[in-house]
Amino acid sequence: MAAQGLTVAIVNGDPANRDLGIASARVLVNIHYQATYFVFESLRCDRWIAAGHVVVSEPSWGDDTNDLRGAYVTSPEPTPHSLAATVVRVLSDLEGTRARLSAALSERLESVRASRAAALASWLADD
Repeated sequence: MAAQGLTVAIVNGDPANRDLGIASARVLVNIHYQATYFVFESLRCDRWIAAGHVVVSEPSWGDDTNDLRGAYVTSPEPTPHSLAATVVRVLSDLEGTRARLSAALSERLESVRASRAAALASWLADD
């Protein structure tokens, strides 16, 4: 990404400084820890998605069943080139992407609420 002229910040450290760094970024990029590690970092990403931040991720196991699927952008391939190209594409229409992701988030949250309410009602009816 840096080779494409993008500023890349690796944000670590104490939570307050880390959160300030992420909040100031235009895009949060979820990069897997190792080439064989394909887990979407829900604990790290979901709160930023819910706050309206744009998240771009490498493909992850369970993307098709993630409660927030569609509310973040996934690169087509798990390669650095694909991830960088996806980030560049997102940045070229950041506000349009943000609007689409926000609409998808609203839709997904309604769907999740409805399915969980139905599951709870069914469970309570079984007692």
